[in-house]
Amino acid sequence: MKHILVVDDAEAIAYLFSKYFQRHRFRVSIAADGQAALRISETDPIDGVVTDFRMAGMDGRELVQRLRSRQPDLPAIIVSAFASDAPDEDHRTKIFSKPVDPMILVHRMSDMLVDVETVRSMRPDALP
Repeated sequence: MKHILVVDDAEAIAYLFSKYFQRHRFRVSIAADGQAALRISETDPIDGVVTDFRMAGMDGRELVQRLRSRQPDLPAIIVSAFASDAPDEDHRTKIFSKPVDPMILVHRMSDMLVDVETVRSMRPDALP
């Protein structure tokens, strides 16, 4: 079961996103800010992160960068009411504007996790 970390300072949003991921057979941890998210990831490895962009102390971009210092290929979804402030997308990072249908996040994360597994399996050190 893949472990997704949901990070949002709005408790209702974090709860809603986590319920959608849980219904689709993901294990979910919730953090209210970047520091709590880092603590969770240090003790319980994650497979992907869904984070708000604007949060007190550490924004979603910095959180993703810090998580990727340990897991360079970590899939990340950043959700923001201020999408114009959010970083650019790349193959590891997708950006969504609020409000967003949580099912879209579940599907996109599922696709990103498959992509990560495919790339990992193609590395020379992964061959039998």
